[in-house]
Amino acid sequence: MKLLYNHNNYLSDKIGISSPDGGAVYVPWILGEFMKRGWEVYCVLDRDKELVEKYGKEAFAAFSKEKRWEIYNKIKFIGLQALSEENIEFDLIINEWRFHTKDNSKNKNEPGYSPDTEIQDNVIVNSWQNGTPLVVFDLDYQFTEEDEKRVKPWKVIEQGIKPKNNHTTIFIPIDKEELSQFQTQIPYSNKELVYIGNFYNREKDFNSKLIPYAKKNPGVVWLIGNYMKDELKEFRDQNKEIVFHERIGFDKFKEFYNRSIGIPLLATEEYKNRGHMTARIVESILFGGIPIGFNDFYGIETWLPKELIIDMNNYNNSMEEVMNYLKNLGFFQRIDLRKSLFKSIGEKHDVTKFVDTVLSGGKFGP
Repeated sequence: MKLLYNHNNYLSDKIGISSPDGGAVYVPWILGEFMKRGWEVYCVLDRDKELVEKYGKEAFAAFSKEKRWEIYNKIKFIGLQALSEENIEFDLIINEWRFHTKDNSKNKNEPGYSPDTEIQDNVIVNSWQNGTPLVVFDLDYQFTEEDEKRVKPWKVIEQGIKPKNNHTTIFIPIDKEELSQFQTQIPYSNKELVYIGNFYNREKDFNSKLIPYAKKNPGVVWLIGNYMKDELKEFRDQNKEIVFHERIGFDKFKEFYNRSIGIPLLATEEYKNRGHMTARIVESILFGGIPIGFNDFYGIETWLPKELIIDMNNYNNSMEEVMNYLKNLGFFQRIDLRKSLFKSIGEKHDVTKFVDTVLSGGKFGP
């Protein structure tokens, strides 16, 4: 059986690269699970080639080095030309939906051109020509009803527990055995809330959840992302109580998440309304942290116990209560809390369930 998994992610640690994608946390486990089931796995774009040539196995050192390295080396990278000219037939295609951006809208000869939508178009044509079941993975809610009518996928999967248009709900997958690879550490008192991610489309959460806490507790809220750009200087100046850092690759995630007291799960309004949980919850647990949720996120109790959920109807008191709970945890209590999260999150986000869900209803041989 042949799987084409089309994505635009780095699978390595993105050492020294400023890129927003987080595919390294979940894509290897999807590919690895198909491999375990005897599938040949193909991808078009190898964004890690230069990093692998430079660092070898160490390009995957941030977490699960041996497993990710082994999976990467088993992928058959075919390139856009072979995909478009050789008409390779697959048994299943999974396509992470790409939408128009300033880079993929450029002319091919322009600097910074991204081929992701060009590749996607060829993937769709391959599916049409060969009658191959096409699964669209809509990670960003950018796959419109018009797209669906045009593409006619076999299945659309998304992360919301209240999905759009009868789409299939999945949880961002992980090899659950990998969640507990980093030991629990005693947190630093100056790292109360650590958020890795950008400001875009999350202004309401920043203004209602992080900034009020930072105003009352200067120097303990850390933001890591595009915050040092010139266009965000006014935002930095207005929030001098926050500790700002540049965007980082996965090689630095453990350094920031580990020894933090809590990691807030911020989201866009649509994500909150649909209960669309991103890879942030997996990342936070994986790299040594404890996630904190908010009850304006639909179904947040699906993931977290009440002790880690802040009531936005009583923000000040609830935030103080949750933070005091985490600050006052004894070391062994913190270990036990993370163990319970390994189990509950690991079961929900288990990659075997993801692949079972993708394959359900199809006629796939052994």
